[in-house]
Amino acid sequence: RMGELFERDPDLKSVAVSTSRPWDETATSKALVAKIPSDEAGTVLDYGAGKTAKQTAILRENGYDATAYDFTIAPGIHDLTRQYDTVMASNMINTQGSDEMLDITLDQLQIATKSGGRRVLNLPITPRKGAWQAVDGAKSPKELREADVDKLVNNLSERYDQVEIISGTPASGPVIMASNPKKGGFNREVMG
Repeated sequence: RMGELFERDPDLKSVAVSTSRPWDETATSKALVAKIPSDEAGTVLDYGAGKTAKQTAILRENGYDATAYDFTIAPGIHDLTRQYDTVMASNMINTQGSDEMLDITLDQLQIATKSGGRRVLNLPITPRKGAWQAVDGAKSPKELREADVDKLVNNLSERYDQVEIISGTPASGPVIMASNPKKGGFNREVMG
């Protein structure tokens, strides 16, 4: 479904590609390492790893069994055909250009998470694209950030039994852990 969405609106893909993260470490990877030691993380999917998959490599160097996935990486290098104990999505959920794109991405993340597994993701303050209230400009910046976090937590709560904002992460761009994916409620076609 994501391919069809990009065909209908090529700007959505260009936004996602242009925000690919080049940095070595993010609030999400720091929170994952602090919250889930490598011997407890099991298999880890770095969803939205970017073209260089730097964080995947760093996780591997630190003993994590990590796999990179990004739609910008050549086919065969990534793997969404299996499930993972831990799915990390760092600095990418904020670039979802529409509610439909956000739903597809959240469904893919849920499907990629094993039963009893967890997902760790963040919602950076910038850039926030079409799926987020912050692009409207209708309220104060603080209210918009809070509305965005509420929207993400609510979306995750529909898909996971437990959702928590990891303490010590910035309020303007919190890291959230969602555990134990719920059965059903998503479209398996999103994986294709």
